Amino acid sequence: MILTLVCPVALILVSLEASPTSTATPIRSYDELLAGLMTVETSRKAAIKRVVGLAANLKSNVTGEFLEFVRVADESLENLRRYFDAGKVLFDMNKGILNPGDPGFIAKTELLRNATFLKDELHRLAATYKTLEARIVDLPREHYEMMRPVILSIKLSEQALIPLGKKFQVDMDGIKPRPRTDIT
Repeated sequence: MILTLVCPVALILVSLEASPTSTATPIRSYDELLAGLMTVETSRKAAIKRVVGLAANLKSNVTGEFLEFVRVADESLENLRRYFDAGKVLFDMNKGILNPGDPGFIAKTELLRNATFLKDELHRLAATYKTLEARIVDLPREHYEMMRPVILSIKLSEQALIPLGKKFQVDMDGIKPRPRTDIT
């Protein structure tokens, strides 16, 4: 089950490196794709919270350790969403909706200035998934069944990241450099 989660991470990495291709899927805006990711994130966090509550009563070290890696995966997914949030701010600035002089603009786009953040976070997520895959076999069957909603919600997050990552790259490629006005 977790193996199916590792493949989408690889797809995201590949799709961000590849040039955009035409597909038969309807074109969705960056804002729609980001809103979809945020909806999935809310569901994922609720599923994790529910399972953590159930697992607390079980007193299982194996399940507790597995949930710690789920927490790391959730943190990586949240970091990726924050990165794409920063992209939205940049795209809004490029469309003239926001001004670079607006309060908080620099702070809101800080993640984009780290040239390796996206790649590093995707690699961290992939490594966490490999660990989850290796540890899921150690879970007692009833604990595995309990984890299914969490695993599904993580997979849905991955599926939401793929088109968002592609659209992010397309929109980044479309940003026109603004002439510098601070040069005298």
